[in-house]
Amino acid sequence: MEFATISGTDIKASRIGLGTWGMGGWMWGGTEEQESIRTIRAALDSGINLIDTAPVYGFGRSEEIVGRAIAELGKRDQDVLPYARQNQISTLTYGSLCRGLLSGRMKPDTRFTGDDLRQVDPKFQPPRYAQYLRAVERLDELAQKHYGKRVIDLAVRWVLDQPGVTVALWGARHPGQLAAVDRVTRWKLDPGAIQSIEEIIRETVTDPVGPEFMAPPARQERVPA
Repeated sequence: MEFATISGTDIKASRIGLGTWGMGGWMWGGTEEQESIRTIRAALDSGINLIDTAPVYGFGRSEEIVGRAIAELGKRDQDVLPYARQNQISTLTYGSLCRGLLSGRMKPDTRFTGDDLRQVDPKFQPPRYAQYLRAVERLDELAQKHYGKRVIDLAVRWVLDQPGVTVALWGARHPGQLAAVDRVTRWKLDPGAIQSIEEIIRETVTDPVGPEFMAPPARQERVPA
């Protein structure tokens, strides 16, 4: 196999990369997961160390298969931020406001309509929703007492202060939703506040939802005719 150094890094990439659009199934007549995993194994055995995937490849299906294959083969560490720090890789994090939950604007009677993804997110369904709202309430109290800030400021600052995080993405659809941006910069959380945040989450959210629900909803599998 021929290799080339990726500019600006010490990474040596195989000059033949494995494309995985077909593994996603969409527009390719479906997919077969185990056969795809066998294909990825064969690619690695041949010296290929670069695998291309993207969300559009089967609406995430290809990414799932590639991730599972790499994990099964023991070729990947799934902890990203320590690797990024070690290798001086910049990171962009999403979900800083937890789909608006940490904006501080949501109430027990808040309802989601249309195709709003929060209708199926367990964080926004009972009994968990009440737990998360209680956590937000207490975090807001902490932010006001210690920093003269609000929970939205605390949430984004917490993300920015995580080792290895370069950029925190802030989702917005209206100008007013960016009004709090200036309140997030030019200060940091002290160790005591970080510990208090962890204690609040542990005490209030007794049935937490994992990060998998920050992804789009599961696709409906097509049934062959």
